[in-house]
Amino acid sequence: MKKRDWAIALGIGVATLFAYLPALHGDYVWDDHDYIASNPNLKTVSGLYSIWFEPFTSVNYYPLALTSFWLEYRLWGESLLGHHVLNVLLHATVAVLLWRLLARLAVRGALPAAWVFALHPVHVESVAWMSERKNVLMGVFSLLALHAWQRYLEVGTLRRLLLAAGALALALLSKTLACVLPAYFLVHAWWKGGQKWRRKSLVALGLIPPCLAFAALTIWWERNRTGAVGESFDFTFLERVLIAGRALWFYAGKLVWPFGLMTIYPRWEIDPAAAWQYLFPLTALVALLAVAWLGCRGHKAPACAAAFYVILLFPALGFFDYSTMRLTLVADHYQYLASMGVIAPLCAVAVLASRSAPAWASRALGVVLLGGLSALTWSHASSYRNMETLFGELIERHPEAWYAHNNVGGALLLKGKPEEAAKHFAEAARLNPEDFTLHRSLGDAYTRAGRLAEAVEAYHRALAIQPDDIDASNGLAIALTGRGRAEEAAAILEEALERSPESARTHTNLGNALVVLGRNSEAANHFGESIRISEHNPEAHYNFGNLLASEGKTAQAIGQYREALRQRPGWKEPAANLAWILATHPDPRFRNGKEAVQLARLACAGPGAPNPVYLDILGAALAESGDFSLAVEVGEEAIRLAESTGQGALTTRIRERLARYREGLPFRGGRN
Repeated sequence: MKKRDWAIALGIGVATLFAYLPALHGDYVWDDHDYIASNPNLKTVSGLYSIWFEPFTSVNYYPLALTSFWLEYRLWGESLLGHHVLNVLLHATVAVLLWRLLARLAVRGALPAAWVFALHPVHVESVAWMSERKNVLMGVFSLLALHAWQRYLEVGTLRRLLLAAGALALALLSKTLACVLPAYFLVHAWWKGGQKWRRKSLVALGLIPPCLAFAALTIWWERNRTGAVGESFDFTFLERVLIAGRALWFYAGKLVWPFGLMTIYPRWEIDPAAAWQYLFPLTALVALLAVAWLGCRGHKAPACAAAFYVILLFPALGFFDYSTMRLTLVADHYQYLASMGVIAPLCAVAVLASRSAPAWASRALGVVLLGGLSALTWSHASSYRNMETLFGELIERHPEAWYAHNNVGGALLLKGKPEEAAKHFAEAARLNPEDFTLHRSLGDAYTRAGRLAEAVEAYHRALAIQPDDIDASNGLAIALTGRGRAEEAAAILEEALERSPESARTHTNLGNALVVLGRNSEAANHFGESIRISEHNPEAHYNFGNLLASEGKTAQAIGQYREALRQRPGWKEPAANLAWILATHPDPRFRNGKEAVQLARLACAGPGAPNPVYLDILGAALAESGDFSLAVEVGEEAIRLAESTGQGALTTRIRERLARYREGLPFRGGRN
């Protein structure tokens, strides 16, 4: 490219980055936790092997997209800014590649099309949603494949063909939607392949089998791994035709009139008895036949644009089941690449129509259009700040959206707000009472809020719908144990283990129930089994540590607490328990005042109300390290908090320890 072209490309990148500024500091949304935050493969070097060769260890088999997250974790850890910036830059790169491709094809309005693509708000979902890295990454490699295919049609060299095949492979490894590209290669050869286009296009047929293999894998995955089965997917072929026709107009409409964009659009009611619903596929067919007729008359560009639009949308038109169809039949990110088939011809028509207008007027109109698109993108990107804003706005516009309440509830629960979460889960369960996962989530929120009786009821409702749900069984057992019904809890968990003997969580919870029942030897066996089953298992290590500490096996308990903290850095409970041992144990071999202070400060830090127990531990650690004046100060604060929350017994114990600190004596022995 010339210097001027590089300057234009830089301008597109800067403008795109500016339009997406509100999204750069966004938190995890939707399934970002599955792809990034909770993905153990990103945290270890060996995880790269698992990403590529152990597909069932990941939420989906998109190895190249997941590898990009793995590399980012090596570069900047758990910082989210890098993920967002890279998504925006990849999107801008797709826009630049679109411009260069259209320019090579001598399509009018190539540069305006790139600007519109870069700044159009319909693409916010693909850019601001971090796990949609697969979309923008696929976009880059798909455009590179199209560039290479066009060069192959021009010069016919094996090198260009191999480049096209290689780029297509990388696009497939980013997202399977690229599997339809060879079909467009055939159409593109008809357009730009010259008189020998049939011979040149034959090689594209060789690309179809691997694409079909990837498509088959995704179809199987959607049905067997993400649950795209059931009544929500039982459409007849006629109903699927009605969905496809409506979707074609819907997506084009959102490109022309990008207002009212939603994360999840209300699910259409498809009714073959409603005559008006046939208007969508019939008018779509007429439009496609019209552009096909134009193509046969020598005007191939419009026909190819329409073919690109339909082919790239085809996997998401409703002929194949995918998990989100239970919620909606359309989504903005499904038309990420397909949108080029509408944007490019519209921009070409606009440029052609503006030839009779003064240059200044055309430029002014273009600036206004791009400014308006940027403003809409900025506004829509602001919704992706976190789950509460994203789905809170959806609730305002669509109060009956049970899934929005469910997602807000999940976000609030992660943030330690179980009471607020319970309200949203309860509303979601009211709106969709047949979904057992909503009752289970409500039970989880009630448990976290200490409302154990209500939690038990919610879990029972979940199990009445889905008796074999292992998570609901575990939740019910935890609530029952907390209610003093550990015998019932143990029976439920033992039955659950008969169904799922390799459930690490069930072994851990059964161990906890057995500890309450005083069956420590059996509990230790279950904790050990849980750790054997799941290498990354901080909960089992923590609970096993508690058991060992209660039995006086201090060295082993310390080892379990350290492992729990290694696997989950910053976890308050094991940090506090380990700090207590290091600060107060009668045996000097186990004491370490300096480390105890660090761990106790870790337990006291972070969000949430101050905890008098953790402050008491910090006071003991400070005393062990010799800082008695600060130990007294912290102890007095712990007493104030304990009294304000009605913890009389704790207040008495802290006062006794405080008296020792005032005498310059650390505390020794006993549980806090």
